[in-house]
Amino acid sequence: PYPYKELSGCGIAFKFAQAYAQQNGVTVHDIEHLLDFVAISIACDIVPMAGENRIMAAFGLQRLNREPRVGLWALIQRCGRRYPLTISDLVFGLGPLINAAGRVGDAREAVKLMLSADKQSALDNAGALVERNRQRREVDFAMAITARQQVTEQPDWEARKSVVLFDPAWHKGIIGIAASRIAEEFHRPTVILTQSEGRAVGSARSVAGFDLYDALQQCEHLFYSYGGHAHAAGMQMPPENVPAFVEKFEAIVQENLQKESETPVLEIAGDLNFEDITPKFWRVLRQFGPFGPHNMTPVFCARRVRDTGKSQLLANDHVRFSLKQTGSHKTMTGMGFGLGAAFSTLRGRELDVAFSLREEVWRGEMVLTLQVKDVREAG
Repeated sequence: PYPYKELSGCGIAFKFAQAYAQQNGVTVHDIEHLLDFVAISIACDIVPMAGENRIMAAFGLQRLNREPRVGLWALIQRCGRRYPLTISDLVFGLGPLINAAGRVGDAREAVKLMLSADKQSALDNAGALVERNRQRREVDFAMAITARQQVTEQPDWEARKSVVLFDPAWHKGIIGIAASRIAEEFHRPTVILTQSEGRAVGSARSVAGFDLYDALQQCEHLFYSYGGHAHAAGMQMPPENVPAFVEKFEAIVQENLQKESETPVLEIAGDLNFEDITPKFWRVLRQFGPFGPHNMTPVFCARRVRDTGKSQLLANDHVRFSLKQTGSHKTMTGMGFGLGAAFSTLRGRELDVAFSLREEVWRGEMVLTLQVKDVREAG
């Protein structure tokens, strides 16, 4: 009967703590220190950033930025994230380090960090997680290459609307990351399976507009167990059921995936001129956060923009942008990940640039920069 159905696992634990407090004369102030954990869980578990989740994430972020527990403080120091932390810092900074312990080592290493009693031991324990994450990246990189090959080696892969891959040799702790990468690269609902203790164990990720959990419900006769939500899920099944699951899942996706969901689309909140990107605008925009599923970071479009000549192509096809809008003297800088090829072909021309805004500290001062999502020739 609880009215909000989209809590993360940690969010449910916090609601239990709230109920215990109410029944046992404990004040809310005695449990609010738990909200830093809740914020990390909400951010990293891909649950909707709306309703109660948004409220708890907002107060949890305040806690993390104001007085994080010593273990999280050490993790922030080790991963080089700067204050004020955002949801993105949790998803791409703290979360992967915490998860790395259980993915390629022992999850108790993360527990040990959270229970650190002093700053030095916390820094040592956080350093161990950084090393685990380095190991995780190596395994992840090798697995991603193999998974991509498996997709494109299937004779009918271009006609299929889903991706389901099974390899008993894959590392159980990495399959969720691999599912995210493949779903993003091929823009199809994706399930990555490996074998553990005689069972096929899988992790699934969806694309916009496709309810993954609903699809798995229709396959439940093939599973030992399953769980998750519209965006991400997991399951266990007998290995011999994998071929049947591959075909059943594909049939469900073929029937239910809307045509507009087959092509990645950037939803633009509106046009935004560089001259209008001011500290006041940023203060207003931040009030709509924290951002996440169901409350996504707004993406804006700046039209008739040119490279100043100082943009740089970096490793891995990333671009450090330096841009100026026609009719304006204001220069904006920022990063575009994986945009090397697109930028190289359009350099020297007028561009339309899709971007979100981010706050960075440069030489002790707050500056607003662009997180460039895409570029195209100005139309």
